[in-house]
Parts: sequence; C-alpha cells; structure tokens
Amino acid sequence: MWRRTNSAGNEIENIRRVTSWKQVLCLDISVIRAACILLCAILIGSLLIVAVSAIPDDAIDANIALSSDKMSQEGNYPSLVPNKVYFQLDNWTEAAMLNMLYNGDSGHPLRSAFVQREYAPNDWEDEEGLSGVVRLAAAVNDGTEENGTFWVRSTYWLGMRIFLLPLLCLADYFSIRYMLLFVNLLVVALCTLIIGRRFGLKSGMLFFTSLIMLNWYIPMVQWCNGALCLWICTAAICLLIKRYEKINFFYLYLLIGAATSYFDWFSAPLITFGFPAIISVLCLERDEKKTSVLQYFNLLFRSGLGWCVGYGGMLVGRVLISSIVGGDESLDVFLARATQDIASSGQESNIFFEMAKTVLKGFRGVFPLAGFSYPVVAAVLAVGFVSISAAVLILWKKMPHLVPLYLISLLPFLWFIVFNGYCVAHYWIAFRVFAVTIFAWMLIAIDTIGYMRGGKRLGAGGECRAQS
Repeated sequence: MWRRTNSAGNEIENIRRVTSWKQVLCLDISVIRAACILLCAILIGSLLIVAVSAIPDDAIDANIALSSDKMSQEGNYPSLVPNKVYFQLDNWTEAAMLNMLYNGDSGHPLRSAFVQREYAPNDWEDEEGLSGVVRLAAAVNDGTEENGTFWVRSTYWLGMRIFLLPLLCLADYFSIRYMLLFVNLLVVALCTLIIGRRFGLKSGMLFFTSLIMLNWYIPMVQWCNGALCLWICTAAICLLIKRYEKINFFYLYLLIGAATSYFDWFSAPLITFGFPAIISVLCLERDEKKTSVLQYFNLLFRSGLGWCVGYGGMLVGRVLISSIVGGDESLDVFLARATQDIASSGQESNIFFEMAKTVLKGFRGVFPLAGFSYPVVAAVLAVGFVSISAAVLILWKKMPHLVPLYLISLLPFLWFIVFNGYCVAHYWIAFRVFAVTIFAWMLIAIDTIGYMRGGKRLGAGGECRAQS
C-alpha cells in the first residue's frame, strides 16, 4: 500500500493498473516524503504569520478603528435580501477577526501570531456584549483590562493574515472588501473559462451556476467565510487541468487540505476537496475511454486520504504551536470548540431528527428554495436524490464515471451530519458546501439526458460523443 513511485508522472499509470479491489487502497507514495511536505507547509505558514505579525501596528490599528465605525453602521448581519439568512453577511465573525488583529502587538510577533486575544467589555455576557461588532467598537474605543476582558482564542489564528495585515497598512477593511470581491470574481471567471476550454462550455457554465445557486458571491467579500476557499479551490482546479498527467494526487490533495486548514475558519472547507475531486474524475474520464469503477475508487481514495491528512495535519500543527506558545489554555479552547462542532446541539430530543432538520436547513439555501417551506424543500430533495440515484444505478456500467460523481455529491450531506453541532447553528454559512452536490448532480443529469437522447454523452467531455 505505501510504496514509493519513481516519479509523479507515474501516478496516472498506477491508477490505470488498478484492476482488483485489493488495489483500490493502493497509494504508491513515500510516507517520509508526505511527512516532509506537511511539515514544510506548517513551518512556512507559521514563519509567514510571524513575519506579518511584526509589521508596525499604528497604521493597522488606525484602519481597524475606521473599519469599526463603518461596521457598526451595518450591524452584525446585514442582508442583501431582507429576512433571508442565506443572503446575509457575517460581520460578527469579521469583527471578531479585526478585534484579535487590533489586540496584536508587533513588539511580540510570536505571541501575536499564535495567541489570539479578543477583547470583550465587562457586560460581554449580555446579549449586546456578545455582539462581534459591539466588542470591536469597545476594543478600539476603550479596550483596557479595567473596562473588559481579553478572551484568549489561540487556535483561531488564520493564515489569511499574511494578506490582510499588509493590506490594512494601506486601507480600511471596507476598501479591502472591494479588492477581495474583484479578485474573487476574476479567479472564478478564469476558472470557469479554463473548465469550459477543457471539458466544453456546458461544464464550465455548470460550475459557475453551482456557485451562483449557493450564493457564493456573498462570501466573496468576506475573509472568514470562504473567500480563501475559493482561491484554493480554483487554483487546484486550474493545476489539475493544466498538469493532470504529471500530478501525484495524494501529495496535491495533501497540500490542498493543509492550505484549507491554514486559511479557513471552518466555513465551507469541503469545496476545496469536492470541486477539485469532480474535475479529477472528469480528467480521468476524458483521458481514458475504458476507465473502470475501481480506478475511479482508487482516485478518490488517493485524493480523499491526502486531503484529510493535509487538513488534519495542519490543524494538529496549529494546535501544537498555539499550545507551546500560549500554554494549556490554547489546547482547552480547541478541545471545547471541537466537541461543540461535532456533538449534537441538544435542541431536539431525537438526534436523528435534529440531523435531518439541519440537512434540510442547509439544502434550503440552494436557489431558489430559500423562498419555500421545509416540506417543499424536503420534496425537492427527495425527488432529486431518487432521480440521480436511479440514473446512476441504471447507467453506471455504460458510464462508470457517474459513480464517483454521485459519491462526491453525497459528501455535503455527510458533512452536515458529522459536524451537526456546528451546522445546526451555522447552517446559513455551511450550506454553501452543497455547491458540490449541485455541480455533480447537474453533470450526472446532463450525461443521462445525453444518453437518453441517442447514446451520446454531453457532460463530462463537453462534446457529443457516441457510446462505445
């Protein structure tokens, strides 16, 4: 299982040689090389954080104070569509991030990098004090120990500071928002074009449509709610398309997972695996006319395990570094939050009913379902699930690539179940992972329709191709 390849270019050949179930779990990697890649990623990321934490505070603090005034006018959750949580911005989290950056000290860059401190006024346990925007305003106006408390949130340090802190030297948060929106629109547009050139215009437009249907244009202006996930996702897709034959999937997805854990605050990290995994399947399908289901399973195993090792390894590295610098309190904060995110919230007496309800809340964010009642959403989900399942069950022998697309489409549902504690409270953020489901289901539907219309496939390859 743990064998070393002669070169990264042999990865595709290794997948092609998978002919039995015993070979599905074959990785053909070097454990030492994988560990070195992960350790280097942790080390480089940590050094970059320390470097930007040493930037003088004066201009940064002034721009954060200016940002606080503007953010107080917007409030915690301004919405593009009144009374619709799926269309609202999360200023609460952005304010918490700015609060911690404001309380950093460039004179002590190591501690500022890995021991995050968020200021809360003395009445922080009251409903008003719990507000991220109010806390930030208190921090920039009179944030002293006499008037409040510094809450240590060590393991919340985020790699996106390597971009944000230098930018805060030049402009306030709201000016930077427009820059972030422009960059995200650009990377999504370029990724759509690259997918369209490789697999056909339909596939590119389906990718773009899946993002729009899950309101990804909203987190495009927010640093803590998935904007960096889009960078990672689109960069991985472009790399896969351009250098597919020369990529070792385990090592690539290890880096993708590590980057996701480094840059994201658990908003919608699954898209950095789901979208690239779909593209990987399409690349293999287009490259090999006779690819078997076992080869697709091996591809998913290599990429999935690599992503999990990278994400988990970076997370463990972050916790260890924070614990070394900040003491046992940092570990306690992480364990408490991890337990809270995974466990049931206890809002319902039946945990299975709670999980099902949470999944429905998440899926309701798919446009245009937000305007309908939960029974309608449940009916749409049931019809979609049964239809796609039936199509895959009937056609998998003719089009084996439908099977891995189907499995990838189920991951967001699994995500909502496993991390029910987080999703039950933050479903209006986490629902965007269903973009992976929508993209995969649309690709399956397109190929199914193409087959039904005369044995031709329209989706994966982009062009009409007769079935062999």
